[in-house]
Amino acid sequence: MGRRSIKCLLLVCLIITSINVRAGEQASPTVSTGQKVLSLPGPLREGPGTKYREVYFSPTPFRYEIKAFQNTGITEGAFDWFEIQVYDEKLYIWGGNLCSKGRFIKGTRGRCKVIMDRERAARLKAQQAYRQKHFVKLTDLSHYQCVFGHHSYRLQMDEKTGDILVLSDGTSPSSLKRTTVSYQYQNKKYLVYVTEKVELLLLQKNQRTECIKRA
Repeated sequence: MGRRSIKCLLLVCLIITSINVRAGEQASPTVSTGQKVLSLPGPLREGPGTKYREVYFSPTPFRYEIKAFQNTGITEGAFDWFEIQVYDEKLYIWGGNLCSKGRFIKGTRGRCKVIMDRERAARLKAQQAYRQKHFVKLTDLSHYQCVFGHHSYRLQMDEKTGDILVLSDGTSPSSLKRTTVSYQYQNKKYLVYVTEKVELLLLQKNQRTECIKRA
């Protein structure tokens, strides 16, 4: 065999070896190197798949931090299954129930901060939709009357400021500003709750009553 043939043979062997090494690297599971992931609500199983028995269910999102985990390379529904160490036992969690605290980790649901921001925005949107549909509108407060024994109070929204006015016969209107809680309005004398119903609290007397909508 000539030198040229030997060189060609060696070159072919090197190419084949390189291909096999790359294929092995792609197929082998990746082990975490200082990365941390948090568990979302979901089960831990005996094996990498839903066919395996559920050992434990994590109900609380973003609570459990996992430092030692390994990608099994098994994909299900766009996410991978990960092997984790729980005390002395190896268990498996679906990547759709994992998020990374740092950079994005392939096979997981994504970065925790992005997921938390998205879920927070979704909750806020749902709360706003619920309030718009079920809470008493501030413009309708003038139809409500709050009675404490022989004393009667009326409510009204100040269209210029958005504050709530408490009106009682023979006294000047008392203005209440919204607190950090979106459905509470308060000053030193009164606290008004505007939710599915309207309630008035006399702070100095610690008395509370539900305001009734007048016909």
